[in-house]
Amino acid sequence: MFVALLGRFKADQNPELASHALHYGMRSFLICTIINTLAGTWYLFSLPVDVMRLFLGGQTGPTVVFILCLLLVSGVIYGAVKEKLMPTLSGAVILVILMTFIRSWVRSGFLSDWFTLDQLQLAPQYSSMYFFFVTLAVGIICLTWLLQKTVSVLNRL
Repeated sequence: MFVALLGRFKADQNPELASHALHYGMRSFLICTIINTLAGTWYLFSLPVDVMRLFLGGQTGPTVVFILCLLLVSGVIYGAVKEKLMPTLSGAVILVILMTFIRSWVRSGFLSDWFTLDQLQLAPQYSSMYFFFVTLAVGIICLTWLLQKTVSVLNRL
């Protein structure tokens, strides 16, 4: 996908290379997506039955997200075949986001016999937040100083 996207950005400089990059990038993405889809299907059916049932009607949330992922995979594959870069890229980004939810549900399903999220206890620790804000402020000050110096050098040229 990156090769196809890079070809899109270089289209003004070298249209022939951009066309080749788009074709090569989308074909590579298509092949990898089909392989991942087959591996994911195999993995789904190799899951324990109680975990697999989460996605096949056992719970509403995981089932809806799984169906959305199936539709998105179909759309992404279709977009890759038709070499439609931006719809395919958008679908792939949304698909990755949704797959993080699926991964979380699979992990929770595997660990449900030993651990559930409601067992976690909240223990707020504000020191790391204070450190973050101090570091952020120092970083903003440094970037401001750097930009001022850059502008002053550019004005002298």
